[in-house]
Order: sequence, then C-alpha cells, then structure tokens
Amino acid sequence: MFGPSETGIIIENLIDWNHDKAIELYYEKYAEKHRELVLDNEGINDLLLLLKRDGYKLGIVTGKASRSLLISLEFLNMNDLFDVIITGDDVDIPKPIQRE
Repeated sequence: MFGPSETGIIIENLIDWNHDKAIELYYEKYAEKHRELVLDNEGINDLLLLLKRDGYKLGIVTGKASRSLLISLEFLNMNDLFDVIITGDDVDIPKPIQRE
C-alpha cells in the first residue's frame, strides 16, 4: 500500500489541531511495541550482510516516514547496512498517480 507517511496520515486525518502531540505519541508507541510486533528475519539479515560483504550497494525505498524507519533499522540492527535511503518524507508525491 502506498500513500502518505505516518506523519502525513496523522496530519491529514486528525481533527484535533494538536498534530505534534499525536505524532510524538505515535512514535513513542511505535518504538515501545516494535520489538514485540516486528520479528527479525534471519534469512533476510544473512542475505543483506552477504551482499554488503560482497561489495553491493544497498538501498531502501519506502513510504515510511524517516523517523519510523530509523526506529526500525535500530531495533533490527540494520543501521549500517544501507547506502541509500529514500523515505516518504523525501518525496513530494508519495505514490504514483494511476492513469487510466
């Protein structure tokens, strides 16, 4: 599914004017629950480490906000794996416009 990042969704859909407080609460809960809800995938980790050792440049393109991605990378011990990271915060149009 593509669309705005988490912060974009909160800002677009929260009726209350206090977006900053809602965003901070979201990231607090995201970090708090991450280890419980996101499991390490040893096979993927091994593959990424092998590719990195073999000299491949690795990148991530995601619709996630940069802050949530950094939380995920930290919890998954992947902080130093990727050479290029593009998040939903880095683009003006988070998903391509579908043409008929």
